[in-house]
Amino acid sequence: MGAAIAGAVTMGLGTTLTKRWKRPVSLLVFTAWQLAIGGMILLPIALVVEKPLTHLSVTNLLGFVYLGLVGTGLAYMLWFRGIERLKATAVYCLGLMSPVVATLMGFLVLHQTLMPIQLIGAAIVLVSVLVGQQINRLGDRSTTFKHNSL
Repeated sequence: MGAAIAGAVTMGLGTTLTKRWKRPVSLLVFTAWQLAIGGMILLPIALVVEKPLTHLSVTNLLGFVYLGLVGTGLAYMLWFRGIERLKATAVYCLGLMSPVVATLMGFLVLHQTLMPIQLIGAAIVLVSVLVGQQINRLGDRSTTFKHNSL
């Protein structure tokens, strides 16, 4: 629970501060620094907790390259680009979709079964995201209306 709360706090703080301070360098450099610093923080933990790699096949290496470039690098670049262009509340609402997508992928790809309570939880998240996006749109319209009527 503590790790989940810390993760949520740092995600919210990071999103808000990134939006407030803007990025001082190009999107590619900004993303590279974010991932490099994150990797340096996780490296000591991984060295202590994980077993050493004994054998790497070509498939393993290709998987690492794909995860590094597409699954991480490209994904983070798109994330930071979205943070710049969207309101912080919209970014927050979209972040709620990650566990829903992971659950859906588990169902479709791994053929995992879903319990009714999980389906109810996913429905609550989807409705929350839709409501949050509608509130953002209404807020944008009222701001535009007030600005245009002045």
